[in-house]
Amino acid sequence: MRKSLELASVSMAILSIITHMELVHSDQNNNQQKKPEQELRGDLPFDVNLKRLHIPEHYRLPEIVIGDEKAPLTLIVYSSFTCAHCRRFHLEELAKFKKKCVDTGQVKIYLRSYLDDLASLEAAILTRCIAQNDVEMVCDISRQLYEHQDDWFASNNPKQFLRDLFINEILPKHAERLKIKPEKYGEFIDKCLADIKISAGLMLYQQEAFAKYDVKAIPTFIILNGNNTTISTGGISADMLEELCLKESQRQEQHN
Repeated sequence: MRKSLELASVSMAILSIITHMELVHSDQNNNQQKKPEQELRGDLPFDVNLKRLHIPEHYRLPEIVIGDEKAPLTLIVYSSFTCAHCRRFHLEELAKFKKKCVDTGQVKIYLRSYLDDLASLEAAILTRCIAQNDVEMVCDISRQLYEHQDDWFASNNPKQFLRDLFINEILPKHAERLKIKPEKYGEFIDKCLADIKISAGLMLYQQEAFAKYDVKAIPTFIILNGNNTTISTGGISADMLEELCLKESQRQEQHN
C-alpha cells in the first residue's frame, strides 16, 4: 500500500507540473485559446487521474524497437522493473523469442515501461535518461536492473540501492559518452529524476496502456495485426508467444 501511495503522490506532482506547463504554453501561444481541461483530483487513484488528463503528443518518447520496423506483426510488451514475471521474460525468454520471430523478420517488439510503483518509475526514468533512444543500451541497462532485482528487493533501503546501482555500476559504463565525471554522478541522477519530459513521455505510454488496452497486470503482451489485437497477460514462454504470433500471421494470410 505504501509504495502505491508514494507512486500516486510523485506521479500527481509530475502530472501537476505537466498541466501547468501546458496551460502556460497555451497562454503564450494564443491568449484567446480556451485552456484545456486539466483537472487533477487528489481523491482519485493515479490511473483514473491519468486517464482523464490530456498529455500532448509532443511529450511522446520514441519507441524502443527491437527488430525490423517493417515486420508485419507488432508486439508491444508492457513490463515493470519490479515485476518478477517481467524479470523472467526479459532474462530468460526474450532472447529465445527474438531468435525465433524477430530475427526472421516476422515480428518487431516495442518495449514499454509499466509504472506500478515508485521504484519502477524511477528506474524507467533513469534508464531512458542514460540510454535515450538507443535500443541496445536500454536493453543492457534493463538486463542489469533485472539481474539485481532480488538484492534490490531485499535491501533495507531500496531507493538508495537503486541510486547506488546506477552510480557504481551502470553510469560508469556510459560516463564517457555522456561526458560525466565520477564526482558528478549523483548530480546527474538527480537531474534525470527531475526531467519532466521523460516522465511525461513514460506516462503517455502508461495512459495508453490504461485507456487503449485496459492493461491491469504485467507483463502484458499485445500483438497488433492490422485491426486485430491479441492480448496476453502474466508469465509466458517464448514458445507460447511464438504460437500466438503464428496464429496472427495465419489470420493475416487468410485475410489477404
